[in-house]
Parts: sequence; structure tokens; C-alpha cells
Amino acid sequence: PLLEKTEAGLAERRALERRDRHRVDARREDHLDPAPALLPFVDQEKAAPDVRDIFQKMTDRGVKIQNVYRVMGNSAAAFLPFMRFGNALLQRVTLDPKIREIVVLRVATLTGSKYEWQQHEGIALEFGVTPEQVATIANWEQSAAFDQRERAVLRYIDAVTRDVDVDDE
Repeated sequence: PLLEKTEAGLAERRALERRDRHRVDARREDHLDPAPALLPFVDQEKAAPDVRDIFQKMTDRGVKIQNVYRVMGNSAAAFLPFMRFGNALLQRVTLDPKIREIVVLRVATLTGSKYEWQQHEGIALEFGVTPEQVATIANWEQSAAFDQRERAVLRYIDAVTRDVDVDDE
């Protein structure tokens, strides 16, 4: 099933539901401006039956239907694999959720993705990223908020995102 009730999945859903209560000033105003939708949202009543069914299951479980799902719902052929992929990333990988959210926020910062930042800021806080880490992720090299492991991950993400190449170190 696309929406498995795993421990990680339930924690992720709770984080999504609570993210708006955990907003912090990221000290970067561009992260706080609403990101306008560039593509139309699917009309749920006119969506393909498979898409409608998944939206209904999400609603029944109390999961907020994110805007990215509403956009992807325009194409059932893309939506179903997208949902499977997203669920696999969020529920089946062994990556520490705190590290995952540090990565997401750093990539959002480097790429200027307001949408991704807005979607993950609260989730990051829910999974243990500190408000200081959120506030200083843009200049993490000068911040004392990140431990050695987190700094190694941030160096790697910077190299992959900026240079599409990584040193052996």
C-alpha cells in the first residue's frame, strides 16, 4: 500500500501536521515569503480514480494533502510512482531523520527553493534540528550549532549541490 502505517511513517505524518506550530525566524526573509504555485492543482473531483482514492485515504488518516501532491495529481501516471518514491524516502530508508532534514534545508537554501524550505522547516524542528541550526544553516561553516557528523554531511551536500562532484575526503 502507498500509505503504510510504519513507526517512521506515523512520526513523519505527525511532524507534517505540526510543522506550522513550529515555525521559527530563519533570519532569511526569502524563506518566509509564500512561494506561489507555478502549476495548477488538480481538481480532486475531476482527478483520476486512483488519485482520488489516495487523496481520500490521506484525508481519512488525517494527513494533510500537500500542494506538491495536488500538482502531481494532475497526472495519475506520474502521481502513483511519485507517491511510492516519496513514501520509500520518508519511511523505508535508514537515514537519521534529523540528518535528512538538515540535508533538505541545506539544499533548499543552496537552490533557493522557498517551497521546500516552507514544507520542511517545521518537520526539521520536529525531528530534532534545533532552532539555532535552522537559523544558521545558510552559513553553517561559521556556526557552532552543528556537530562533526552534521558538518561532514553539510560539506558533502554543498559539494554535490554546487559542484556535482565530491572529493574522496
